[in-house]
Amino acid sequence: SIKVALTEQNVKDIVLKEIPQAQFITTHLDRDDGLQKYKISFYTSNTTGVYKINPENGMILEREIKFIENPIINQIPQNTVQNIVQIPSIQTPSASIGSDMISMEQAKQIALSKAPNAIIWEIKIDTEDGRLIYEGEMKEGYIEYEFEIDAATGVILEWDIDIDD
Repeated sequence: SIKVALTEQNVKDIVLKEIPQAQFITTHLDRDDGLQKYKISFYTSNTTGVYKINPENGMILEREIKFIENPIINQIPQNTVQNIVQIPSIQTPSASIGSDMISMEQAKQIALSKAPNAIIWEIKIDTEDGRLIYEGEMKEGYIEYEFEIDAATGVILEWDIDIDD
């Protein structure tokens, strides 16, 4: 049987590393297929989610994060929820990626600073002309934004606005 080596606080810290603004709803040890795992549910201003974490070694077994289109506390209509697909971390040449790069969280904040009520649907790191960029899409009602942000400087390189009717 699994030794529970981690406390609830330990597993919350694991979630907070990935989602610094997480507010926890429940944290409990669960038995799933005969295995024990911590199940942690949380929300942020625009997401809800559940992490399942191995209580022995802290490994994240499962992440489910849903974006909320129009956040209404305690009332999340199921049809406005979109699942995020887990993308394995991208291997980039170590020379180009480093501490002189802005984080994905910072890139999101930069994009949201131009459209504070929009919801980010997608953001990923990419290379363009040999430099790393964050590219993504956001929505606010019928308005769709597409953006590219320089990963080294945080400068918005591209900002497109479309009306989706």
